[in-house]
Amino acid sequence: MSQQTYRPAPPTADATADLPESVAADAMADLTGAANAMGTVPATATARAPLPVPEEAFPPFAELLNAVRSPGADRVDIEAFIAAMGRAPTAEETPRARADVLLDLMARENPMGDYRGRDGTKVRHAAKAALLSLGYPYALELPPELLDTPQARTTEPYTGPGAVGVVATLLSALYQSGIVLVAQLVLSFRNFDWDRPWTEPFLPALLAVWVPTLCALFGLGLGKRTLHVVGAWGLWLLLAAWSVASIIGVVESGPFWPLFLPWHLALWAAWTMRPGPDPEAPAPQPASKR
Repeated sequence: MSQQTYRPAPPTADATADLPESVAADAMADLTGAANAMGTVPATATARAPLPVPEEAFPPFAELLNAVRSPGADRVDIEAFIAAMGRAPTAEETPRARADVLLDLMARENPMGDYRGRDGTKVRHAAKAALLSLGYPYALELPPELLDTPQARTTEPYTGPGAVGVVATLLSALYQSGIVLVAQLVLSFRNFDWDRPWTEPFLPALLAVWVPTLCALFGLGLGKRTLHVVGAWGLWLLLAAWSVASIIGVVESGPFWPLFLPWHLALWAAWTMRPGPDPEAPAPQPASKR
């Protein structure tokens, strides 16, 4: 009978109880390593399966469509609806139903197609792009009059006054104040009532110049749209007043008055300080709902 090599079994936990501490620790390490080697499980079997990624919680397309059709719709609703048209139909919505809605929005007699988002994109053009993204056969239903791509905007839409508007408004106010001061000194310096200066035209004229100017500037800086609009209207009224004064000066004295009076600066300030579009303004409503 052939001799077999004798291999001692690894010690158990009970057998290592009487051993010195260092020897017992080495024995337990060998025992643990052997157990792991005999019962190794592939990493792919122990890895946890990834959790399903839920779909993004967007509002339903029909809900956004009804929001745009409602009387209280604003630019925020239009912007959300334009973004929804760029997403694929969900499982609850068939491509046929989406295509019918897009074709209705592209109809020339549907005024909803003229609604614009904040970047100037029309609902009609967004519906055209969404219909083309549906592919065959829905893209073949695109109206022939919409086959021409609309020209891209060459300039950015006006969003409100910037640094130019602030500078123009301040320069205009300072120049007008100088004109008022010169007029006061030349015309009524000797008769100026120093005891009651508020009765002189100087102070009311300065108030007429600076009240709308400060309203427009503070309304812009603080984000108070109502205050900004009031100031902007005041700047247009100043332009009208200086224009009338220039015309009277031309008729009464000569053609140099339009060069001297600050109607041009008032026009510059009123134009560059005009408010931008109101993001919460209600959208235009259709004449008839379909």
